[in-house]
Amino acid sequence: MPFGFACGLAFFAWAATASCVWIAAAILYFPPSRRSRSAPMALAMAATFPFVFAYQLSALPFVDLLLFLAIAAQRFIEPAQSGLVHNPIVIACSLIAVIAAIGIGCTVSVLGFADDWRTGWGLASGRPFVELFKLSALYRLVRHIRVVRRKVFRG
Repeated sequence: MPFGFACGLAFFAWAATASCVWIAAAILYFPPSRRSRSAPMALAMAATFPFVFAYQLSALPFVDLLLFLAIAAQRFIEPAQSGLVHNPIVIACSLIAVIAAIGIGCTVSVLGFADDWRTGWGLASGRPFVELFKLSALYRLVRHIRVVRRKVFRG
């Protein structure tokens, strides 16, 4: 399956799920006793896609490095091969790298979805965006990287 097709399929799966949640939020909006849950649910679902995309972008360098290392290992073990690979070490290394890359992508997607569902729900409940964003795992990771980078470059 081509990568572009897989990304498109994932987007359409998200769009179908989002549509179902928004329909449920619209149905919940009509009875006055349930209106308080309708808006947070709709906003929480709307917040998930952009933030999941941001989480996936933050994981991209790690996945690229992992796949580059797998290709480098393959070239190191079998430097002259341009056709089929028969070495079990190269096959195992490639499979482990691909499975790990897919696992990292799925993990950051789920983490992004959960974290940003909480952010969207909090926004609809009236909490400020900056406060909610500072609680997210992505913000804490970037802040940690900045602190470490300052310590390393200062001496």
